[in-house]
Amino acid sequence: MVRIGAYAALLLLVLSLLAPQSLASAAQQPPILAHEPGLPLVATTFATGLNFPTGMVELPDGSLIVGTSNPTGGSFFSSTGELVRVVDLDGDGIADGEPQVVATGLAGAVTAVAMQGNLVFVTSVESRKERIQILRGGGDWLGPYDQVNELIFSFAGFAHQSYGLATRISPDDPDVIELYFNIGARGNDTGGGAVQVGGAVSARLMDSSIHMVPVTDDGEHVEIAEPVQIATGLRNAMGFGFHPESGDLWITDNGIDGFEDVWSAYSADELNVIPAEQIGQSVFDFGFPHSYTLYSTGEVIGSGGAQPVVAFVPQGGNESEGAASLAFTPASFPDGFNSGVFVGFHGQYDLSGSENEENPLLHIDLKTLEVTTIVSVDAPGIGHLDGLLSTNDAVYVADLCAGSSLASADPCGTIFRIVPARG
Repeated sequence: MVRIGAYAALLLLVLSLLAPQSLASAAQQPPILAHEPGLPLVATTFATGLNFPTGMVELPDGSLIVGTSNPTGGSFFSSTGELVRVVDLDGDGIADGEPQVVATGLAGAVTAVAMQGNLVFVTSVESRKERIQILRGGGDWLGPYDQVNELIFSFAGFAHQSYGLATRISPDDPDVIELYFNIGARGNDTGGGAVQVGGAVSARLMDSSIHMVPVTDDGEHVEIAEPVQIATGLRNAMGFGFHPESGDLWITDNGIDGFEDVWSAYSADELNVIPAEQIGQSVFDFGFPHSYTLYSTGEVIGSGGAQPVVAFVPQGGNESEGAASLAFTPASFPDGFNSGVFVGFHGQYDLSGSENEENPLLHIDLKTLEVTTIVSVDAPGIGHLDGLLSTNDAVYVADLCAGSSLASADPCGTIFRIVPARG
């Protein structure tokens, strides 16, 4: 169950023993949605043959920018970060032609992408190159997107890095972009470490946290102000974003790995929230490492800190571990699926299909908190559902790598598109 970022040395050892496989044909087929009674959604394959796609944003013309990692060094973890533009001009739900590279030469192992105006923010986690790069694009969105500033992290000795990010226009100043990012916990079940940040600012940031930096852009220069800590008590908050109506900040957090068996979860992954009116008013505490939910039983251990909205314990024997991304459901989706959030899970580090028994796509109705399986853990050809994007009429799901290995130099990434079923 070990998530991306934890026990990197163990991962590299495992990957070195895995021979790259050819891309399975099943990975190019749309995922078989779970057989929930009356599930009113269908999936299609939007794009295939991508280099480890993760974060996605929609451009004003309806095309997508996708964060990818070109395995120039032979793997996801030794790669060159790139942004590619994917276009569907005829609106048939299938990308037209080959993706267009609009930015390259970025730090590799891209995990998240966000956008405000003509600025694009890219998180990369390649060892010793961890950073958030800020790029500016032209007015026609065709690129190139050029780097204009960056935050550089030093994660030496850390089990986790910075994976997720989100942006919004400041509610107090329309000329300021607020950039939010996480700092993962130093250890599996311990926090209290600090990370040195350089580049645009110089600061030491506490781990197990979410921080915000104000960003201003005058068209020539992008300036970044001092970081402000927003939350603590989060082991590894890989996915988060602002609800489009309420403005609440929703967060997925990865639980503690097993102590005797690192591949089995000790505590449950969580879905958390900071109400809009409390964002930035104080450092919001979610309890790690003192309070958590046991994965095996659902028992709440310890006290202190806000309890999760949902703790992802096994349901009906199905597991869900490594919550990597979230996206709010479009208002145009059918009743029951238009007021919630999708959560994608990475699951086992480098396994696909039925071998990865922890990688579903779930929907949580934020009114009832009912959890519905959209893509089940036994769906053929599914690897790691690490990237999600919601648009007005669809949810895009990026599978980091299916039917192959993160140690492979062959493109193994796919983007699926989920829309309401017709009739």
